[in-house]
Formats: sequence, C-alpha cells, structure tokens
Amino acid sequence: MGTILASALFTDADAILLDTTKTRWPDAEKLRYLNAGQREAVIMKPSAYTLNTTYRLVAGTKQSLPDGTVSFQAPAGATVPEGIQLIRLVRNMGLTGLVPGAAITPVGMDFMDAYNPDWHADTAAAAVKNFIFNEDDPTHFYVTPPQPTGASAQNYVDAIFSAVPASVAAVANAITLSDVYYDILLNYVLYRCYAKDAAISQLNGARAVEYWNLFVLGLERKDLVRKEYSPNMKRPSPSTEG
Repeated sequence: MGTILASALFTDADAILLDTTKTRWPDAEKLRYLNAGQREAVIMKPSAYTLNTTYRLVAGTKQSLPDGTVSFQAPAGATVPEGIQLIRLVRNMGLTGLVPGAAITPVGMDFMDAYNPDWHADTAAAAVKNFIFNEDDPTHFYVTPPQPTGASAQNYVDAIFSAVPASVAAVANAITLSDVYYDILLNYVLYRCYAKDAAISQLNGARAVEYWNLFVLGLERKDLVRKEYSPNMKRPSPSTEG
C-alpha cells in the first residue's frame, strides 16, 4: 500500500502539463486515469500488487482465486479481494484457517496426468499436498488430493496472488500500489492526458507516445514500446478506459 497522495502526483502532472489551474485536465479526470494506470500496471506486471492471504478451498480438485465476493472470505470473515493471477500456494492452514500446516509444492499437469490419470477422482483429504497451475488460465488452479465435500471439511490455505488494486477514491487519498510505482503511475497519467489531444495536436500525440513508453519500460515491458501515436490505434488494453 502506498503513502503518496494522489494530490501530490497530480501536482507534478499539472506542472508538466502546464495546467496548474486544472482547466484542461481536472483532478476528477486524472483520478480516473490514475486508477486505470494501477490496473494496467498489475495486468502487465502481476507482482506490482500482490496479496498473501488465507482463504478456504472448495470441494474437488479445481479451485479458483477469490473473485471479490463474499464467496471467498478470510478466517476472520473479511471478503478477500479479487485475484488476477496465482503466484503460489504456500501452506495448509487447517479447517479454521488459524493452524499452520504442511507446505504445498507445485507439480506440472502433464506429470500428474501421466503419473496418475485418475488423480481428479482420488480419495478426498483436507490437507493439500500439491497444486497445479496453468499460465493460460491464471485465475484457476488444481489441488491434490481433492478437497472433501462440505465446507466444514475443507481446508484453508495461504495463497500468494496478484490482485485487483482498490481504486483511489479521492484526491486526498494515497495511491494503492507501493510508492515505488509513483513515477510509473505519473507517466501513465501523462500518457492519458496527452492522448486526449492526440487527434488535434501532433505534438501531444508524440508526447503521449513518450510517456506511454516510459510507463511500459518502467514495468520492464519493452515489447509494448510504441513508435508513433494514431487516433485510430487501439488502446493497449481495455483497462485503459478507466
């Protein structure tokens, strides 16, 4: 969780934009851009916002990351934020979520299928031994042995996963990502501000490209560097429509 206020980021942006009166780019608009930038950063770099939390599994082998609803709760009853990509299952936490247990190790799907083709139908047991993850399906994973039927018999686990960052609700609030992402988020806000005028100003179109490239390079995504900006060009991701 960051400590730098959105207002501080916007002050720096206003100085660069030469809009200290906030006439062309009001704070409410920049706040939308900031929240879109936080989400974009996590999509491009899942480790930008991770949670290490405890929640209960469901029956069977197939499991899901929390979806931000009351279906996924921590032992104390708090709703677990929505996950984007599993990073690791760490350990068993027992039937109450309060008792640290055995470590959980990753194995490959191909190995499990070859070693025991019927592993999805194995005898159920609460304590998890292994987890199986497919990068092409980042919000789901599998566990072995299968979890028992009945919530009272299902285990809690400690899980590390990237999560949807909470939106910054007001200018007076701090950014959600760590302060280390301050300059990266500033670059994203400037990209969106200049992109607003790209169709009517070639200079601002070029500036939008410059700040987009600084944003993606800060996230170590050289593959997303742009050479030019066109009003007809698709935005880099739907999440930039914040």
